[in-house]
Amino acid sequence: MTISSCYTICYIYLGGMASLYKRKNSKNWWARVRGSDGAWQSISTSIKRSKDVASKVAALEYANDYEKAAQMAYRRELSEGHAIKLISKLTETSTGSPLQTYSVASWLKYWLETKKEGRAETTYERYSKIAEDFIIFLGKRATTPLTALRVEDVEKFKAAELQSGKAGTSVNVELKALRAAFNTAKRRGYITSNPAEGCEAAPNDGETKHVFTRSEIDALIKATKEQKEWKTAILLGLFTGMRLQDVLKIKWSNLDFTAHTATVTPQKQARTKKPRTIVVPLPDQVENAMLDLPTTSKAPDAYVLPTLAKMKSGGANGASSRFNRIMEAAGIDRVELRPKQNTDSDGKTETKSKGRRICGKSFHSLRHTAVSALANAGIPEDVRMRLVGHENIEVNRRYTKQDVEVLRKAQAKLLSGL
Repeated sequence: MTISSCYTICYIYLGGMASLYKRKNSKNWWARVRGSDGAWQSISTSIKRSKDVASKVAALEYANDYEKAAQMAYRRELSEGHAIKLISKLTETSTGSPLQTYSVASWLKYWLETKKEGRAETTYERYSKIAEDFIIFLGKRATTPLTALRVEDVEKFKAAELQSGKAGTSVNVELKALRAAFNTAKRRGYITSNPAEGCEAAPNDGETKHVFTRSEIDALIKATKEQKEWKTAILLGLFTGMRLQDVLKIKWSNLDFTAHTATVTPQKQARTKKPRTIVVPLPDQVENAMLDLPTTSKAPDAYVLPTLAKMKSGGANGASSRFNRIMEAAGIDRVELRPKQNTDSDGKTETKSKGRRICGKSFHSLRHTAVSALANAGIPEDVRMRLVGHENIEVNRRYTKQDVEVLRKAQAKLLSGL
């Protein structure tokens, strides 16, 4: 069989109207095809001319697929999914590699994989839950091409989350994560616009943490009884403003009993490009509580609070819930700001809700208490911010001996501000 006869058979087999020809000053096959308006036009197949029949077959297949897409578009039969498949096929014929495409679900799963490294475990878990909730909400639409996602889809998700009982602040965290995921897709050229960018933020609930009074602090300490780790944790939260997750993971290597300081890198900052290290003084109350701990090891890498270090901060049996029980034992009202309930169309109250029960007092209230008490004691705002490692402090700020002494004097006035 001759090359020309083989070419003819391939042409008939592919069933197209396109034809190939050589073009002066071009090393590639060119084709005559009918466009979406029915008129003939010339296109380059981007496939190099060769005496090998395979190059002609590939070029003709490319031209016929191109013409097929144009004809379908003219008849308004070209769906987005079909178009992507055809473009992918054309790209593979031309370059040897198919076009990389994603569905909404597959993109979010891929994006999560890229976030495993360089993010704190709690942050990754939060991102995973948000992606999972969004995929479940979309249902079958989650399997459609990423390019098919619209602002309306994100808006409906936001409305559903608010309707389910979630706080506006929590929903905004979800929207922020979705924006980040789709911004990455946009930067890589998989989509031309970010559908989450056009979604307005959810209304702020205005929920704020309450502070503990002096008598409540005393009651918390008393309620710990023989739970010396919890007593230490509470004192650390009060005098340093450390977040619960940082208190749980503090190690002996973070402490300097000669300088009476603690040097820590908040977990919230640990995985950022420029993590911020904070140096805070340790008052006698905190040091004495630490030295009184029944710990079996004070090796540098050992946790100061080994039992609490095994806990996650959240969850039904996490450290936050355990602290809530201590508050209950101390007779402290948690100050419910938003109950975990919904009201149905008949006006009946239901306890099932996706939204968390929000209370004004929790372990994080110790951080608020520290800042408020120092403010009441007349300590300048910049000193208060440095003591608790507020985000508005210059990221790479270095604490000198003088800085620590200023903070130490501030701590001496803390209890007087309660």
